[in-house]
Amino acid sequence: MFPLLAWEYGGNDHAWRHPETSALAYCVYSPVKPSTAHWKYVRGRVTADVYVLFPAKNPCRAKRNADQVVGCLGARSNAEILVDIASLHDGHDARLELSQASTDLMLILPDRHAKVPLIHSY
Repeated sequence: MFPLLAWEYGGNDHAWRHPETSALAYCVYSPVKPSTAHWKYVRGRVTADVYVLFPAKNPCRAKRNADQVVGCLGARSNAEILVDIASLHDGHDARLELSQASTDLMLILPDRHAKVPLIHSY
């Protein structure tokens, strides 16, 4: 089981705020080349999928669509952490340059059959 601890890979410049009001674990697809169905980079835009690993541990589990995440994200600044993970290391590990890319995060719903827009970042 995951401990109730939130962190950002690679540093502590973006501490997760109010983890007690957030889901236990968020999974964010990170840069790969070539693109996949869950992460892609096209013309300056990253599109990455996100899902809540343990939906039953999500305080917003009864909310619908993107509100399952944004309704219980803990703090607005936590969204930046999810966006940063979608462009982890600016994509350098996948031989990409994502430092100027905009990002669209899509939430995979708990039924795993549908995705909805979650966060758009420039």
